Amino acid sequence: MRNTVECLWKEILNNEEIDENASFFENGGDSLKAMKMLQRLDEENNIKMDMMSFFQNPTIDNICQSCE
Repeated sequence: MRNTVECLWKEILNNEEIDENASFFENGGDSLKAMKMLQRLDEENNIKMDMMSFFQNPTIDNICQSCE
């Protein structure tokens, strides 16, 4: 799942050089991109996460742990 989240993250942020330890928002994300991320996780990978959880855990590792 980590690879799926990371690839989607890079695509949505339009940045292949992300800092994996930094948050989605520190890497250039915003609330609209976060909504797009959650929608694509659900539609393409059947991974469900609510916006509050995303905002509380906005790193790749934390998102993967929250979705398990």
